[in-house]
Amino acid sequence: MEKIKIGIIGLGTVGTGVVKILQKNRELIQNRLGACIEIVRIADLDIVSDRGIAIDSSHLTVDAYAIINDPQISIIVELMGGEEPAATFLLRAIEQGKHVVTANKALLSTRGAEIFKAAYDHNVEIGFEGSVCGGIPLIRALKEGLVANKITSIFGILNGTANYVLTRMTEEGKEFDEVLAEAKKLGYAEAEPSLDVNGIDTTHKLSILLSLVYGKKITPDEIYTEGITRVRPLDIEFAKELGYRIKLLAIFKEENGEIAQPWRFVVVESSEFRQRLVQTALPMWKGFFENIKDKDPDNYKKVMKLYEAMDEPKDPIYYSAPIILFVIGPADNPNPISCALACENIMLAAYSLGLGSCYVGFGSMVKGNSEVAQALELKDNERIYGPILLGYPKDMPEADALRWKKKGPTVKWI
Repeated sequence: MEKIKIGIIGLGTVGTGVVKILQKNRELIQNRLGACIEIVRIADLDIVSDRGIAIDSSHLTVDAYAIINDPQISIIVELMGGEEPAATFLLRAIEQGKHVVTANKALLSTRGAEIFKAAYDHNVEIGFEGSVCGGIPLIRALKEGLVANKITSIFGILNGTANYVLTRMTEEGKEFDEVLAEAKKLGYAEAEPSLDVNGIDTTHKLSILLSLVYGKKITPDEIYTEGITRVRPLDIEFAKELGYRIKLLAIFKEENGEIAQPWRFVVVESSEFRQRLVQTALPMWKGFFENIKDKDPDNYKKVMKLYEAMDEPKDPIYYSAPIILFVIGPADNPNPISCALACENIMLAAYSLGLGSCYVGFGSMVKGNSEVAQALELKDNERIYGPILLGYPKDMPEADALRWKKKGPTVKWI
């Protein structure tokens, strides 16, 4: 029977798992493949630690190039992770005419185009099913089963660690740090889990999927990324009240032939930051009311009287709201209705929880302020559409009276 000789670079958690499967299912794979897969050599910096598997010590090496340059090995399996030296190893193996297999999503999301081009130029195959949802599987379905379909959206959970943590927090009401520590002990989270819980692993995977379904290179830097480290049991309870569960999702949508920019929300609870917002917007606020001084003198007098009577620090813009929720979206918004609907849904949700809320049109007042933009992580292609104020008792006549009333329909307190 034909033997397919392979070399493995990386004997960590994933590498050990691959060796276990190839050993345990050797006969099954051989019958299905019609050939025998033989592990000739394995490279890792640590060839001493016990991995719980039987490996001939003569097959182990700390030199990856001993595998790459071995003429009898036809397939290199890279399972070490990270961008370098993994990229150098893969490119050198491809130059040697070897087929490569990798589960390295960080590498493929940043240098995938370079690696795929090298494989094309040298007429070798790249297997990367394990890089994104390998247990489904997903990559082969997109490359083959759905190759004739135009995919306009992706929506799903791509990281198991984050999903496990959120599920435990939801079901048991525990804090993030406590659940993450338990997940590490149980082996559901890496010893250094920042890529998973900060959303970076999900971004890497989404970048790879976009390269397949959208037909162009989308780097992780171009994808808005947010993790789960700031999720609290209180957030989860609020979501439950509204019939929702908090999940870390990878989302892609296409609108008018372009990748749609996501809407996002930033919650501000810090009184210090709130005061910086007030001081930024206050001069424009005063200028705005000076402009209506002649047009609506009665309302102008009422507003200014309330302002002068305010205790320090004066906050005529955000009304000392317990929570300020900023709605952030595309700078060039093709569909402003979507913003209005999102804001309305948030306000109705607050109402159902017994909280007063208000949408205020002072988003433009903080535009151009670098300190505010940095705090809100505002990107060049984003703008603030207006903060929603949350957390009042439902009756707040002072704040309601302080708002200048335009003629015609307005968003009002609920």
